[in-house]
Amino acid sequence: MPRRLTFRERQGFSPLPPQLRTDELSQELRARLWALYYSWFEDEDNVQYGPAGRYLDSDALRFAKHWHVAGEHKPLDEFSSSLNAFTVGLKQRFFARDFYPLFDLIEFSLSSQWFPVERKELIPEELERCRAGWRVIDRQLVPVASDDEAAAIAEGLSSLEGASEGVRAHIRKASEFLSKGRWADSARESISAVEAAARAFDEKKTLGEIVKGLKSAGKPIHPALAKALSSLYGYASDEKGIRHSLVDEADAAVGEGEALLLFGIGVFFAQYLVRQKAAS
Repeated sequence: MPRRLTFRERQGFSPLPPQLRTDELSQELRARLWALYYSWFEDEDNVQYGPAGRYLDSDALRFAKHWHVAGEHKPLDEFSSSLNAFTVGLKQRFFARDFYPLFDLIEFSLSSQWFPVERKELIPEELERCRAGWRVIDRQLVPVASDDEAAAIAEGLSSLEGASEGVRAHIRKASEFLSKGRWADSARESISAVEAAARAFDEKKTLGEIVKGLKSAGKPIHPALAKALSSLYGYASDEKGIRHSLVDEADAAVGEGEALLLFGIGVFFAQYLVRQKAAS
């Protein structure tokens, strides 16, 4: 029997959005972070010129020495203040496949008295700009979602492989919009995926009407679950809701956190409806 492909290996269906991926860093993020560091090291206030080239000076020199000893745990007498020598070694952390050594540097920088405050403030901004699966909280890098949460959503996505193309298309778009920072659009597509799954029961009825007629193991579904499913439709259809995502108020009301929450809810509710239809 051939090996079952992992979720990451299967192509053609929606992958996890980048905010839920803690196993990779985008090339864009790596490049932007490296530019943030390198531009500071080579700033004219941080270098001095010698016969053999440029050398670190001022706060950049103090930071580099401290990192050499306290960060890399290397003997101080082996430290070189050459800008090129120091940055060549440092650059490897930004573009290596294993990015955890880079995280050590970032957290070290966030706690360093020599690393400029304005650069510290730019690091979390770059993580958000690139939709990274990691964010800065209390000078530490933490995942947006736990491994268990990401795994659960990945499994939910996997179970939708047998769903209609409409359901799959909405989930795919929701993930794509999350990666592009279009929060209201992503939220709308997540809820549309639930509606598409519900239409398998009756194309002429609304989600709320369909929910009322659903049964689980021959019995009506729990009122709380029915209410939650119906509330999704109400949230999406409100005159200031995400169905009207071009309205300024709607765009302002839906942020990254809410879009991610609705993505997970959409996946699990769509999965539930697909299973209920298969069992009916």
